[in-house]
Amino acid sequence: YKRTLAHLITENKEHINVALVEMGLAAVNIYPPNLLYVDELVAAGKRAEHAKRGIWQQAEYAVTKVDWLDKNGHSGWTRLMGKVSVVRSSRKYVYLEFSDLFQARIEKKWLSLFPDINSYRGKTVEVRGWLNKNRDGWSMLIRHPSTIVLIPG
Repeated sequence: YKRTLAHLITENKEHINVALVEMGLAAVNIYPPNLLYVDELVAAGKRAEHAKRGIWQQAEYAVTKVDWLDKNGHSGWTRLMGKVSVVRSSRKYVYLEFSDLFQARIEKKWLSLFPDINSYRGKTVEVRGWLNKNRDGWSMLIRHPSTIVLIPG
């Protein structure tokens, strides 16, 4: 989209980006190598979600099971939950496969940001990001470990 990333900070040192996330008026999307204020933004997002503020009280932002995806699914920012059945690698990506219809992919150049990628195999996780249709089903590009949430159990 050729957007410019900006962090807005008032004269009183209030970080507007963090404030918007904290109020539930925005979701956090991290795009490496732009990692400035990532900890503050992620923490604010967790607090807003836990308190069900703003977008986090809307059905469109609720987590959905991977099984829900079908040939008529949708595209856009989504939260999906499922069990990682396979972790595989290609030249450019590592894939977390959830089903025949859905996989999350991580660019290899950003793997150093993540815990051991094989640790996700067999685990139920939530992934957050932009859902895209491809010839084999659906995929999501994961850019930062904060968009993979391990589900206890």
